Amino acid sequence: MRSSTFIPARRNGFTLVEVLVVISIIVVLAGILLVALGSATESAKRAKTTTSLASFRAACDSFALDHNFYPGVVPASALDGLRLTSTQNALLHLMGGYRVYNAQSPTGDQAQYNSFRDAAESESRPYQELVLNDPATGLDWYLLVVPTRMGEGPVINGKPYSPYFAPRDSELVFNTTGSSDYTSGLNTLPNFVDAWGTPVLYYRQERSSGPMVAPSANESGMFPLTGQNLYINAERLGDLGYCQAQTPGPGSRLDTGPSGVNEPIKWLTLLLSHPAFYDPDTPTYGTARSKYMVMSAGQDGVYMARNDGPVDENGAFDYDHDDADHDDLGKFDDIVIYGGG
Repeated sequence: MRSSTFIPARRNGFTLVEVLVVISIIVVLAGILLVALGSATESAKRAKTTTSLASFRAACDSFALDHNFYPGVVPASALDGLRLTSTQNALLHLMGGYRVYNAQSPTGDQAQYNSFRDAAESESRPYQELVLNDPATGLDWYLLVVPTRMGEGPVINGKPYSPYFAPRDSELVFNTTGSSDYTSGLNTLPNFVDAWGTPVLYYRQERSSGPMVAPSANESGMFPLTGQNLYINAERLGDLGYCQAQTPGPGSRLDTGPSGVNEPIKWLTLLLSHPAFYDPDTPTYGTARSKYMVMSAGQDGVYMARNDGPVDENGAFDYDHDDADHDDLGKFDDIVIYGGG
């Protein structure tokens, strides 16, 4: 009797279960890869921003070595923080592209101003003219800016200098519309931005005594509060377009929102004061950590964001600024660099 052997039919493909398993593995691996790539991208942006701020600091320090003061073409008390911010004020001094004078300036300064404007008109270059009143002295400052000439170097006391700062193209953003949009953090002048496209803040020490932060331009303090209003009050700032204002919010802890002026003063005082010489019993005073501070909003695009930073015992963000201390500063994703000793 002939015996027979059963040979099962060969399968020509995968079962549905096998296909689903493979797809699941691919999806998981893709997710892990995307997270890793995203993390690497953000780390690279953070490193790039830190390098940019360090370059700006080096430029400020080099400027101070030559001129015995830190950059700013007009006094901080003349800044309204909208038409000209503290950062732009320094940027012009470092890069040039401006002329400025007041009623007490040498006659030659006004002549240079007029010649600079005439040259811009003859070359069909766009330019901006600002008149900024200084309540501390009563002087009006006349500022002319030709953005396309930024990078030629400043003229100080009649002497031309090479530019102190040469940002990358991606770090200097021009307003091509020619008009201001304060809710978007735009005036008519260029902005110095971080790797996320958010404007950088610059705070320069103006006095050696008094409270750390002055609540308004006509009050005395080591650092002015109002020089960055364009950015701090914006509702759609930078490439990320996030709201800094606390209304509609949640916004920045540096904005004068529902909590009033005390919240930004407290956080700025912590940022600008030296932790070793700060007394919580006199929370608006202290010893300045340095002559100036340069600050990026970091990955979240909001300066000292209210949805970032310290949390309370319930795991919610802690908005009680009265209890904030220097240790809380490290709980934000902002990037801060100090300069000038």
